[in-house]
Amino acid sequence: MKSTVYLILLSMLFNLTTLFAQNTISGTVSDAEGALVGATVIFKDFAVGTITDVEGYYTVAVPEGATTVVFSYIGYVTKEIALGGSDTINVVLEEGQELDELVVVGSRSGGRTKLESSVPVDVIDVKAI
Repeated sequence: MKSTVYLILLSMLFNLTTLFAQNTISGTVSDAEGALVGATVIFKDFAVGTITDVEGYYTVAVPEGATTVVFSYIGYVTKEIALGGSDTINVVLEEGQELDELVVVGSRSGGRTKLESSVPVDVIDVKAI
């Protein structure tokens, strides 16, 4: 009798977890030459997303109310796809506008550099010379 009650409770618990489970989508993001590593997969109007792995593969939980998923990668045209009945979405991105230049901005820690000057100046101890 006790084992029957445990079996029924376990069965109910399993049904509740599947009832409240989130839907997920998965697939690959690639271009004409192959997989895109680090492509962004995000849901429009939501702060939920992921990036692709080294094989261009992704898996992400679909938030409640999401209708569109956005695929993007630097130098490629962003693609928006409406969510349908399929849980697998494979996307091929097209090359977009090439970047003319890349600007990298960096700074040093305050202890090593005088940051108050218009140009950062390294501070070197005289004993070190």
